[in-house]
Amino acid sequence: MKRKMFYPLLFLLSLPLWGLAQTRVITGRVVDQEKGNALPGVTVRVTGANTGTQTGLDGSFRLEVPEGARSLQFSFVGYNPQEVSIVAGRNNITVTLTPNPKQLNEVVVVGYGQQNQKELTGSLTQVSGRQVENVPVASIDANLQGKVPGLQAVATNGQPGAAVDIRIRGIGSFNAGAGPLWVIDGVPVNSGDLSRNTPTSNALSGLNPNDIESITVLKDAASASIYGSRAANGVILITTKKGKAGKTNIKFDGQYGWNTIALSNTAKPLNTHEFFTLTKEGLINAGIANDDATATAIFLGNWGDTTTNTNWLDVVTRTGHQQQYNLSASGGSERTTFYISGGYFQQQAATIGSDLTRYSSDFNLSNRVSDRISFSINTNVSDVDQHGPYAGGAFRNPLLAAYFLLPNAKATDSNGIPDTSAANLITGLYNPLAINAFDRNDYNALKILSNFSGDYNILKNLRYTMRFGIEYDNIREMQYWNPFYGDGKNYQGYGSQNITNILNWVWTNTLNYRHYFNPSTYFNILVGYESQLNQFKVTDLQNRIFPYNLNLYVLAVAAKPTTASNNGSDFSIASAFSRAEFNYHNRYILSGSFRRDGSSRFGANNRYGNFYSIGAAWNVDQEKFLQQSSLASFISTLKLRASYGENGNAAIGNYLWRELYAFNSGFSYNQLGGGAPSTPGNPNLTWEKNKPLDIGINLGLWSNRLNIDFDWYNRKTTALLFNVPVSYTTGFSSYPDNIGSLQNRGIELTVDATPIQRVVSWDIGFNLSLNKNKILTLPNHQPFVNGTFYEKEGYDIQTWYVRQYAGVDPQTGNAQWYYDPVNFKDSLTTSYSRAQRVMYGSASPKGFGSVYTTLSYKGFKLYALVYYQWGNYVRDVWARYTQGDGFGAFFNKTKKELQRWQKPGDKTDVPKYVYNNPTSSYEFSTRFLYKGDYVRLRELQLSYDFNPRLLQKMYMNSLTLYVRGENLLTWVKDKNLVYDPDAAGVTGQLNLTVPTIKTFTAGITIGF
Repeated sequence: MKRKMFYPLLFLLSLPLWGLAQTRVITGRVVDQEKGNALPGVTVRVTGANTGTQTGLDGSFRLEVPEGARSLQFSFVGYNPQEVSIVAGRNNITVTLTPNPKQLNEVVVVGYGQQNQKELTGSLTQVSGRQVENVPVASIDANLQGKVPGLQAVATNGQPGAAVDIRIRGIGSFNAGAGPLWVIDGVPVNSGDLSRNTPTSNALSGLNPNDIESITVLKDAASASIYGSRAANGVILITTKKGKAGKTNIKFDGQYGWNTIALSNTAKPLNTHEFFTLTKEGLINAGIANDDATATAIFLGNWGDTTTNTNWLDVVTRTGHQQQYNLSASGGSERTTFYISGGYFQQQAATIGSDLTRYSSDFNLSNRVSDRISFSINTNVSDVDQHGPYAGGAFRNPLLAAYFLLPNAKATDSNGIPDTSAANLITGLYNPLAINAFDRNDYNALKILSNFSGDYNILKNLRYTMRFGIEYDNIREMQYWNPFYGDGKNYQGYGSQNITNILNWVWTNTLNYRHYFNPSTYFNILVGYESQLNQFKVTDLQNRIFPYNLNLYVLAVAAKPTTASNNGSDFSIASAFSRAEFNYHNRYILSGSFRRDGSSRFGANNRYGNFYSIGAAWNVDQEKFLQQSSLASFISTLKLRASYGENGNAAIGNYLWRELYAFNSGFSYNQLGGGAPSTPGNPNLTWEKNKPLDIGINLGLWSNRLNIDFDWYNRKTTALLFNVPVSYTTGFSSYPDNIGSLQNRGIELTVDATPIQRVVSWDIGFNLSLNKNKILTLPNHQPFVNGTFYEKEGYDIQTWYVRQYAGVDPQTGNAQWYYDPVNFKDSLTTSYSRAQRVMYGSASPKGFGSVYTTLSYKGFKLYALVYYQWGNYVRDVWARYTQGDGFGAFFNKTKKELQRWQKPGDKTDVPKYVYNNPTSSYEFSTRFLYKGDYVRLRELQLSYDFNPRLLQKMYMNSLTLYVRGENLLTWVKDKNLVYDPDAAGVTGQLNLTVPTIKTFTAGITIGF
């Protein structure tokens, strides 16, 4: 009896051991069929079971399967799913997935990973590397205009490599930074203008656009809040190119072209005859001269002869040339892949003394050490040399000279040498040709961006990833003013050198766990820790008294050292973060993220902050009630989504919260150095908090040949940073505090269509962005004047505060303004001071967007992008001189003055010309405020791809010839606006910077 009971019991106890014994391990790698590169993140599942895993960074996987399993299913967004047999003996397999063109745009890079578009609950836009490569611009941020709804990209300076103002969904701050966070290959990097003396530079100008795989712009809480305290103004993720398994592919691209000023309606200065006539008239109108003869004599005695006629705008502008060449190679084995590239870019602007040269290289190596371990190393090195003229009111500004220098002054002498005669340059400005020839303004930036990442599959569904990134910037700026002409003459020569070193390192550790309840339902969670240290050090040297030899410009030859100083600052961030997603049958998706940041930029009372997001999405197209209805015949995609959360803005000074002391020679006592309080500080200072709400819909019709994406957002920013006034008895005029709030509310619409998809293929689309900014609360609820803006609750943050111009009195020729802001039409005055300022329009556009199209026929392809903007006003800062009606009489004027009032009955908006103009008609009013509406042909390219069969005989894989242009045509609504509206930037101020250029290039791309 006992024996009969023993054997069944032994059998039951051994069942778990039998289960353990009846499994085996399948390993392998998944690659792209066309390119041969590894595919990370591919879902691998056992057919008919809930067991599954994902491939690692190198495309490898390891999965324990039941002994009876017959096949594995492989699925990845953008590729056709595949089922592969794993019959006995097939324990190591290589799987190739075929791309699905209709889904390729659905794989997007997100913070700390990748996701399927259908899984997203947030709002983001991805720009492919093909959209930005081979474009003749020096920095990648200048390439985003018109390609991302909700993103405003404005280059205020046409200098190659100049910083670009980026605003995502409006302006979110008064006094803190308003630009996005830039992340390259997982490493948050420095951005913006890092120069100290150079007119403008760009930390991103070292990155070669041809090395970029994709750019992802994160705009709402669900997508951006994973970056916590730095995500308030959006996040831009850049992913560089990686290696591709298979034979080595070599690619070369070369192009050459030229450029000119983009706006054909650019302001023109008066010639000598026009200036002579105008000045005589002004002398008579001022009562200084009674007749033409007397006025002529006065002119000849004060302004010189009328025989010379120099167009200074032609002198300082030119046809610039540009060229770039890029060579790359990629390839590798199943375990090791590589990508290496080198690039050369050189561009002259359309203004003398403005150019940039960049040398760049990129190297990426990925290796699968084992079935569980893989790593990747990426290093990008660039060297940028930039030369740029000054802008604005600097007498060294060539554009200022172009409009201010008198046309009867000579540019060169009889030998072609720049004329430096003071008699010919009575305005006090300098000959821009001489300044360009004799002085130097050099900027050199060496950037090294390197990161190492490792991937370890702890369990089949649990992955650990470590990334360590370093960014190093070495910036050298050298300024030299010659000892015999220009600003340097007062110092007998002047030189300065600034050396800036920035070291930024980021260490990130994450754990990612994904659990499948069934093939279409899973839970995914990411947890991580990140630390960052950014160190900034600068050395400034200034010397005077240089030899009268232009080749001796180094500081060592100067006789009088005047200043030598160095300083530094740093900030650090420590963060813990997490993100979770739950996907139920690919229909209902819930997501959430949480991040806790600690930043050294804030005091002990508020050093740590919590940031979060929640999101939900409903893929209605996956519902049976839709699939079984008649709507399914034309609705391919229908998705509803919403998100809300909170993120922060930490873009403030490193020590703003601290009480600081300043030590300098001004505080010396008995030849001993001293110090004094310089900053009051505020230990309670905290982050500006951004709380965005986003509701969106994605609709695809007729097999996604028509796609419509719509977003409505409401972005509220609180705890705004302000300088609060205090009693002067404290020793300070103000202290920083978090007071106030504002709102940005708007919509984004993108429509893409493929009307024709046969031998001829035609794609067309447009995007539209509307944003309304409103101040909600101010300190003590009191409005205040902020330069030329008026800040008042309920109004736009950039509302102009200006007197309203009422034109010219047709009988007297005097300028008129409205003095009553209520009944202004019946309140004319010729007294500028009597007129009251009013709130008038905004520097922020009401809307912007683009229209784009691609037409293909066999090997030919035509691409065009048109950008448009409307609803803003821009100010001409220097119109008080160039259109001063006699003010600044020793400066030249623009041809707008030819439309002046001359006799009773004349109807014009330009007052009469009076020497030294006592009427104040030159002062800022709506006369010099212009509508900023414009439309621009931003990009146009025609290319031809040669037949691959023909190329095989020539041992080539691909050959493309192309011609392209940028900013070819510009239409401006306000005909009185004679400067490029883009140059006004986000603040709306036109300041005589290097003009925007239009470019023409021809190029060739060869693949081997």
